[in-house]
Amino acid sequence: MTQNRPTVPLYREIVNELLEKVTTGDLKLGDRLPPETDLATQYAVSRHTIRETMRCLQDLGVIERRKGAGTYLISDSPKKNFSYSINSLEDLLQYASNTKLEVLAVDSILADRETATRLRCELGANWIRISVLRIAEQGNAAIGFSEIFIHPDYADVVKEIGTCAKAIYTLLEERYGVTILGVDQEIDAGLATSNVASRLSISVGHPMLEITRRYYTDDARLVEASINMHPAGRFRYEICLKRD
Repeated sequence: MTQNRPTVPLYREIVNELLEKVTTGDLKLGDRLPPETDLATQYAVSRHTIRETMRCLQDLGVIERRKGAGTYLISDSPKKNFSYSINSLEDLLQYASNTKLEVLAVDSILADRETATRLRCELGANWIRISVLRIAEQGNAAIGFSEIFIHPDYADVVKEIGTCAKAIYTLLEERYGVTILGVDQEIDAGLATSNVASRLSISVGHPMLEITRRYYTDDARLVEASINMHPAGRFRYEICLKRD
């Protein structure tokens, strides 16, 4: 399979730069941002790219556009914009319907020791890896960066990822007639690497919620796995436990 290097949309690179200016103090609360035409010239991009930048910053709750007065910095940290309770496969299906995936890259890998440990698969096992941003439907700010792993036997499903509001395990069931009987899930804390930070418009070292899921068929085969990284303050995970 063709290997593509993960890329970040141009407007998100500008978002990252502007947020970095907030972190370093070059931009302070209450500051007025330059007009879009000036920003377009400064970054050598189109007005459309700057509009996308402003839209993303507004979705993050960082700026406020005041009619006739300009655009102002109103927060030095992205707002919390997504909360969900996932306690069953049906909840995962609903979660997929309420968010969308933006595919950044697709490649074929052999599991190294770290990946094999995370996925609980054999060292050197072949996987198709899809790097994606997960975006909340009610806004356009990415709530997470994920690496999704699909068994090569089910490669045809990859082209459907990001094109419809369906959970990937549902696509596997519909296309191949398999039954996903169980999902193992691990929740851990971590810090954003430079790779993840650049995609989520956060600083390196930002606290992260890391959720690893492994999807098994009724004959105990691992056919899908995902490593999902959510920045603190942008995603909350809820679990409801009931006593029998």
